[in-house]
Amino acid sequence: MTEPLHLALTLAANGYYVLPVGPNKIPLTPHGFHDSSQDPEVIATWFSVDYPNAPLVGIDNGRSNVVVLDIDVHGSETGFDSLGERGLTPPDTITYSTRSGGAHYVYRDTSETGLAREITYDGMRHVDRCAGLGYTIWWGSLEQAALPPAPAPEWLTRPRPVAPPSGAFDGAVGEWVELCAKGPISGQVAAVVASIPQTDFGHAELIALQRQIVGRGADGDAGIALALSALKTAWLRGEYDTPENRREFDISLEGAVSKFGAFEPWAFVPAMEAQFGALPEQTADAPIDESLLRDARDILRREQVQQLAEEMRTSPPLQILTRADLELIKPSAPLVDGWLYSNTVATLAATGGVGKTAIALDWALCMGTNETWLDHEVAQGEVLFIEAEGFANLDKRIRAWDIHHGYEPGTTGGNIHFVPGATLNVPTLRQIEKRIRSSQYRLVIIDTFASSFAVKSENDNAEVSGIYRELKRLRDCGPEVTILLIAHTTESTDARGNRSSKHRGASAFRDDSDTLIIGAGNRDSFTLSTDAGRHGKQRDAEERTTPDLHLMRVGGHVVVAELSDDDAMARDEKVKERVARLTPNQEYKSSEMKTALGYRSDKEFNACRQRALELGLIRKNGESNKAPYIRLVWDSPGV
Repeated sequence: MTEPLHLALTLAANGYYVLPVGPNKIPLTPHGFHDSSQDPEVIATWFSVDYPNAPLVGIDNGRSNVVVLDIDVHGSETGFDSLGERGLTPPDTITYSTRSGGAHYVYRDTSETGLAREITYDGMRHVDRCAGLGYTIWWGSLEQAALPPAPAPEWLTRPRPVAPPSGAFDGAVGEWVELCAKGPISGQVAAVVASIPQTDFGHAELIALQRQIVGRGADGDAGIALALSALKTAWLRGEYDTPENRREFDISLEGAVSKFGAFEPWAFVPAMEAQFGALPEQTADAPIDESLLRDARDILRREQVQQLAEEMRTSPPLQILTRADLELIKPSAPLVDGWLYSNTVATLAATGGVGKTAIALDWALCMGTNETWLDHEVAQGEVLFIEAEGFANLDKRIRAWDIHHGYEPGTTGGNIHFVPGATLNVPTLRQIEKRIRSSQYRLVIIDTFASSFAVKSENDNAEVSGIYRELKRLRDCGPEVTILLIAHTTESTDARGNRSSKHRGASAFRDDSDTLIIGAGNRDSFTLSTDAGRHGKQRDAEERTTPDLHLMRVGGHVVVAELSDDDAMARDEKVKERVARLTPNQEYKSSEMKTALGYRSDKEFNACRQRALELGLIRKNGESNKAPYIRLVWDSPGV
C-alpha cells in the first residue's frame, strides 16, 4: 500500500469521509469534497488507479462530523497569540502540525444544528474554524487517524454570525454571480443544464430553470455562470435572438436572484476560491462550448449511479416477520385523534384563505395546553414550526388564539420552536434531523410546500416523491414524529355544479401521504375532510369530515372556530338575498350569474354558488361542465 492509501483507509475505517487531494491542496475528484467516501473499494480505486500520484488525503468536515481548529503562522504573528489574548487554551485532542508550521486541533462536532466554516473565527486573527461545507487536509500520522477526536469546546461551537436566510438577495446579478462558488460545474448544476430543452420553450420554463440555477448557487454549488450561459444560449437560439428576448431573460433572472439568491450560511465562505480554484472565464453572453451539455449529462449519470450504489450500501438489512410478530406491532398513536397520527407524513391542502396556517397553529398550541380540538383529544409534546409564509404575524395569531381559549395573551406556545423563511434542501434537512433527534419533537410543520422547496414543477411526480422521501426520513428520526406538510389546492366544479378541492400538482401528494386532509370552502365557511370522496385520504384510520368551520376575528388576527347555528342561518339568508336577484327559470352562464349576483371576487361567488346548490336554490341545467345554471322557484324562506 502507498502511504496516502493506507492513511485514507485507516481514516475511513474510523468514521471519516475521505477524498484524494493534489499537491496544490485542491481535490482531484470531479465534484470536490462532495465525492468524499468511506467505501474501501472506492478509496482503493482512487489512490491506486484514478489518482495514483495523489500525495494528500482530505477529510470532509461535515459528513465526518468534525470541527477543526486551524492555527496559522504568519511570520512573527500566530493564531496562538490571538487565543492567548482571549484566555483560550485548546483542550487535548488529535493535534498535528501543518505544512505551513501551524497546527490543526481535530474535535468532534457536538452542536445540535451543525457548524459552518468561519475564517478569522470570532474575530481572532490567524484562527480559522473548519466545519460543515468543506474539507481539511489531514497532516496527522497513521496512528492519529485511528484515535477518536475529543468533543469540541463550547467556545468553538458558536453559530456563525449571519442573518437568518430570507431567500432574498439585495444586489446586482453580476455581483451575485461573482459571489457564487468557483470551480467545475457540480453534479446538481449539471442536472439542471442537462434538463434544458433542446427545442423551443416558453417563459414559464425559463423562469423555472433560472430559479433552479439560482437556488443551486445560493446553496454553494459551483458552475453557475456556465449554467446561466447554457440557458441563455438555448433561450436565444436562432431566430429567437432578439432584443426583446434578451431583455426578457435579463429581467426574469434579476427577479430570480432577488427572490431566491440569498446565500445560505453554509454556502458562502470567504476562502471559497482558494478551495475550489478559479472559474473559467465565461460571461452569460459568450457562446458556450457544445461539449458542455454532453459533459453535464455524463456528470449527472455518474452522480445517479454513485447515489444508487450509496443507497444499496447503506440500505438496512431485510426484515422477515412471522404472524406472531405482527401481533406485537402497535398501531400509530393518535396525535390529534381522528386526524393526525404518530409516525406518519400528513398533508393539509386547501385554497388560499381557508386558514391552513391557522389550523396547523391551532393543533400545535393544543399540544402545549391540553386543549381538545373540536372535542378530539390532542397528545402533548413539542412542535417544530417551519414557517416560510407570513412569519411576522405569528405572534398576533398566537395572541388571538390565547384570547379565544381564555388564556392571558402571550402565555402559550412555549412548546413550539419556529424556523423562519428557510429554503429546505439537503443541508437544512440534515440540520433539522439533528434537531429532531436532540429535541424529540412530536410534530414538525412545514408551511408551505411551494415556499419551502425549490422544485421545478409541482406536477412532476419524481420531484414531489423525492421531497416526500426526505420527509419520511425526517419522520424516522424520532420514535413518534409526525410530519405535517401544508400545500395548496385547486378548485373545480363537477357536471352537477358541486364544487370540490383537490391537491394541486402531482399525484405523489396523495400517493406518498399517509394522511391527506382537504380543506374546501372559504374563510366564512369551510370543512376539512379525509374522505376519499372529497379527495382526502386516511391510510389506517376512519375517514371523517369536520362540521362547518370559519375564520373568526379575535383581537388582532383570526382563529378557527366552529360555525354556530346562528352564523350558518345568517350566511344562508345572505345567499338567498343574492339569488333572489336572478330571474326564476332563466338560464345563466357562470360569468353571467357572477355579474347578476353582484360579485367581483371569484372566491365569494364560488362560495355563494356552492351554497345555493346545496340549498336547492339553483341547479345546473345539464351534465356538461359548461352547462348553464337555472334559478329555481321557492315559496318560503325555509327552502
